[in-house]
Amino acid sequence: MERPLNRKDKGQHLLTDEEALDFFAQRADKNTTVIEVGPGSGNITQRIARFAKKVIGFEADTRFSDDLEEVKVQHLNVEVNYKDILGVDLKKVLKNKSKNEKYQIMSNLPFHISEPFLKKLVDLPIEEAVLVLGDQMAERIQNDNPDSLSFGRTGSLVQTFFDTSIIKKLGRSAFEPAPSTESVITVLTPKPEAEIRANPKTSILARLFRTEKKHSPTGKVLKEAMENLDGGGKQRGKDERNKYSRRQSRQELRDTLKHGNFDSDQIQYQVESVGSRELRKLGVPESILTKPFSNLDNQELRVLVSALERRFGR
Repeated sequence: MERPLNRKDKGQHLLTDEEALDFFAQRADKNTTVIEVGPGSGNITQRIARFAKKVIGFEADTRFSDDLEEVKVQHLNVEVNYKDILGVDLKKVLKNKSKNEKYQIMSNLPFHISEPFLKKLVDLPIEEAVLVLGDQMAERIQNDNPDSLSFGRTGSLVQTFFDTSIIKKLGRSAFEPAPSTESVITVLTPKPEAEIRANPKTSILARLFRTEKKHSPTGKVLKEAMENLDGGGKQRGKDERNKYSRRQSRQELRDTLKHGNFDSDQIQYQVESVGSRELRKLGVPESILTKPFSNLDNQELRVLVSALERRFGR
């Protein structure tokens, strides 16, 4: 006999408490398109559809299709894609939509995809993400103390790119079947890029996370990031970096004309040595600097973040 659809082994704990369902759904905005991850039986979807401009669902389990197709009949502003969200390029999906569209992410997130999914939220053009998370995950993404053993990659990533707030606690009885832990409704609000760049520690971590797919050594990325810090310790924007580069080129040309035989390699060395000096000040072990950022374990990440905080503050 086939198991029930809301199987524990797939991390599917359907939110069934009526008060909690309404509280969650009312977060949707009438001017916003909601991307719902894991709509399941559609019990949340149909409520969100009453408040949102449109709902686009992504459901990996096609056994929910009958339920979701019925929701689509009742609510014409609902669209469902039967795809695993972890294999969907959300940046491409949102890029292909109207540039003037506003988006929210909403999900009673299956526990087993919480960490990889949170990573997919980085740099998405969304107003916010409203997520039901296990309380242990919520605690991890709010822990900003690198000296704590529970501080890790997911928490560091979320704190780098988002402001977080818990807006409601949910007991185990709010779900079917009941999960092994309590849960919370958490709102993640993307930080403005100017705010990320304004904090040296945050701007450096943002660069590390954004470039980790390149598998460059951590030390190389750190050095490049610190070379882009201005005099006040803020990360230069793209226009500022271009202006800085042009100034360096003009200075090289002036020195070459003045001295005739001036070695341009020396100028390059002087520019690069800024990052090298800053890198030495961090005091991060070579074993960490030579590894790609994506390969650092949580202990190594804690050492790195602690070093950045000692150098630049929180």
